[in-house]
Amino acid sequence: MPLSADLISFDHALKLFNDLPNPNLISHNTLIKCSIGKSHKIAAVAYNRMRESGILANRFTFTFLLSCFASFQKLRCGETVHGHVLKIGYSCSVFVMNNLLDFYSKCAADLGEVVKVFDEMSERDAVSWNTMIRAYMSCGKVACAMRLFEAMPGKNLVSWNIVVSGLVKGGRMELADEVFQRMPERNSVSWNTMISACKLHGNKDLLEFLNREILEQEPNNANYLKLITDLSSSAGQWQEASIFRVAAREQGRMVTGCSSIHVGESVHEFVAKDTSHPQRKEVYKALRSLNRQMKPLFGVNVDSTVSG
Repeated sequence: MPLSADLISFDHALKLFNDLPNPNLISHNTLIKCSIGKSHKIAAVAYNRMRESGILANRFTFTFLLSCFASFQKLRCGETVHGHVLKIGYSCSVFVMNNLLDFYSKCAADLGEVVKVFDEMSERDAVSWNTMIRAYMSCGKVACAMRLFEAMPGKNLVSWNIVVSGLVKGGRMELADEVFQRMPERNSVSWNTMISACKLHGNKDLLEFLNREILEQEPNNANYLKLITDLSSSAGQWQEASIFRVAAREQGRMVTGCSSIHVGESVHEFVAKDTSHPQRKEVYKALRSLNRQMKPLFGVNVDSTVSG
């Protein structure tokens, strides 16, 4: 039954387990893993039967149990498992203790137990630090999260992203910008977090910084270029949006701009540089008229994109 947790349904796994004459450690662990998000009671029963049979739990047993109880917010059940972890001697396992941290961060009413587990860990890895920082951020304890982050040895990309994301969600945009600019490296999560933050908070200065950074560091990323172009346009930064369109076009990576509107029962689609629309002459005439009106107001000239 070792493969049941990933390949078959929970009901089928339960039937297979019940048909086993002498289920072993792997069988019990598999059923407990199958119970995650399905039934905390079945997980508890399987664990109790395992103990009654004299089968010793291993680190996977505790990990699956804690994940299952966390998915149902069963604090008392997790606390019982915590006691067994200490009794059996798995408190020295970073793997198990990290799962305890994660469990309490999701189920405890406050951070007291999370902090206690973290402080009592004899060994910590990046996952331990990241879980604790995320827990602080989730509870709005930004100062505590930042202190821990600055003290963290061997920060990885996940650590930086957790802090930036937490600061953005908490509305601390200046600090998020500061941390973002300090990042030794960035990935799609980093960029998407900050681009989304611009859209949410309308931060013009940050948008200008992202404009420069993306042009310099990610000039060939079509997704970023499209996002930042749309954001610049929505923020009224027409000149910047135009620069991005040109840069993207030069790279040959920009998906042609397209928009559609409903008029009555018809849908009209407009594509940049389109010459196939049956009313293209009227469309471009209207665009030229808009251009003449926009230029003295906003200093924008879209003649280069209006033809027909």
